[in-house]
Amino acid sequence: MKILFIENRHKTFFYEPIAKKLQEEGIEISWLIQNKEFTPNLESKKYSIPYPKAKIDIQLDNEIESLIKIDRQFNHFKQKDSSYFYYYNQKIKEILEEIKPNIVCGESTAFHELLTILNCKRKDILYLNPSSCRYPKGRFSFYKYDTLTPFNGSGEVLENTAAEKMISQIVNRNSAPDYMKLKPPSKISKINDKALKVKSYFFGEKYNTPNPIIKLKLEKQKKQNIIKWDEVSKQSIKKGNDFLLLYPLQMQPEANIDVWGKAYRDQTKLIEDVVASLPKDCKLVVKPNPKSNYEISKTLIRLARKHQQIEILHHNVKMDDILPIIDLVITVTGTIAIECYIIKKTNCYSC
Repeated sequence: MKILFIENRHKTFFYEPIAKKLQEEGIEISWLIQNKEFTPNLESKKYSIPYPKAKIDIQLDNEIESLIKIDRQFNHFKQKDSSYFYYYNQKIKEILEEIKPNIVCGESTAFHELLTILNCKRKDILYLNPSSCRYPKGRFSFYKYDTLTPFNGSGEVLENTAAEKMISQIVNRNSAPDYMKLKPPSKISKINDKALKVKSYFFGEKYNTPNPIIKLKLEKQKKQNIIKWDEVSKQSIKKGNDFLLLYPLQMQPEANIDVWGKAYRDQTKLIEDVVASLPKDCKLVVKPNPKSNYEISKTLIRLARKHQQIEILHHNVKMDDILPIIDLVITVTGTIAIECYIIKKTNCYSC
């Protein structure tokens, strides 16, 4: 049995003890490394891809081009050259041909992971992405390739009593997925992380790591956008005669929407399209993500301000405050879809 792990910055060190245990059980472990600063210490085969030294000639591939369109470097960090996608694609293809792994394990976020997934599909190699399954809490699933389709299962059967308790907690809004309760990193951890990313960038890793100057400008603009959003938003919405639709913004960049919901990753356009199709007696309520990032833009704020059928909520407004008066929830890949299904109170449309 051969398992290839894909480096993904700090997630690599989460994989490392798991890989060590598997190696002790006789499984052959290999690593595909894009960012050399996050090379694991485990004694095993390591395939570190050299950073490209120049722009390369390419032969267009529609599937690779589709990955470029959802890449965060292009959509948020002003990346212009895309030839490195083809360079890395060739290197990844060669590594897979040499190792011939039975399973590849990694996320479906960074460009080199998505290229690996593409090549695994082409070679019929199983790619597994371990990730939180939202509900039940404290569990995770192995998702296949770049989808939300689980691979197999534990075989366990949830007893009725436990299932009813879990459903009751969700219905009464007393439960939340684990990812919503993660402790933020310490200031020292944040500083060390930023220093390592800057070091990576100046040593040649410019493909998953944004230009530090562009990143600083974006962070400054993000803070301004959030402040402006809250200035023009509402602390509450009263239920009148209008039919109320709720669209909870999903944080970006994030694989949850950029990869799994890529057809609707442009949330500003999605909101614009939804409002354009609404009857006059309907309003679209837009709730910001508690951890707002780049999804709140000047364009989105302008759209909300000029359109009378859009109501935007302040960051202080919680889902519990607004959900009881909502007639329909619209989401792409948000956890709210699962919660609405279980609650059986609010209609939900998943794009």
